[in-house]
Amino acid sequence: MAADLESFAKAACELLDSRGVRDIDGYGWLNLEEMDPDFSGYVMWVQVPPYDHDFMNWQRNIPPERAPTKEEQALMELGHDFFGFMKTARHFIGHALLYQPQTPPKEIDPTEFDFSEFAALTALVAAADRLRDFVIMALLGKNTRKWRALLEESYRQLKVMGFDVLVTELRAGFCGTERARTARNIVVHRLATKPARVQRKLIARDRVAFEAQSWGKPARGTYGEQVAGWQRRINSAVAKIERRAKLLCDTYSVLAKLGEVSIRAEYYVRQRRSTTSG
Repeated sequence: MAADLESFAKAACELLDSRGVRDIDGYGWLNLEEMDPDFSGYVMWVQVPPYDHDFMNWQRNIPPERAPTKEEQALMELGHDFFGFMKTARHFIGHALLYQPQTPPKEIDPTEFDFSEFAALTALVAAADRLRDFVIMALLGKNTRKWRALLEESYRQLKVMGFDVLVTELRAGFCGTERARTARNIVVHRLATKPARVQRKLIARDRVAFEAQSWGKPARGTYGEQVAGWQRRINSAVAKIERRAKLLCDTYSVLAKLGEVSIRAEYYVRQRRSTTSG
């Protein structure tokens, strides 16, 4: 059993790597010594986080020089929550990719791909929410009950500080996560399972047939034409599954970059305020 699970995990990692879905902990460095300039925010998170625990003094029973602020605590919690959700999302994206080739395109009952996709979408949207809250807390030090207005105010604050490029990157990143949010909302707030969607189609057909008092004209054509039509529908269904898998992978990559930008924005704002107050 252990060997089977190990092979399962290895196969999932190979599929993830082939799609560019790297472990979030792997961003920030090109090698052991060289920083990745495209993901420098993750290096900042490790080297100069919003709050740095002094583990050496803790081991020596020396109390901290000051108490962490509520804002620092919130930033650290939101940041680590983001990393946790990204790991969760990658785990379930891997499962979805593993089950994708074995997913019957015309299956009525929910499949392992469906279950994995649902879990991955949920984690991806949660990761995006944590970054949104992180940015707002870094700029405004507020909660996010009215997050749309607060996020726009955060952008305005960044522009006032001269960080227009960061605003552009943040807007693009959050916009890039909206398709996953829409997909998640459809699953959560409308019809969660494939059988429910099938029932919707069947009932719609029954309603049309009742109103027309007819099931319509039977399908015509040669046997070969009917087979070709069926194959086209199968190919369309397979392509749709691929688009769903691609959405998961693309959203993960967008969030990996958005996380870097969000952390970098927080660091720059912190540095600017420290210089101004000093």
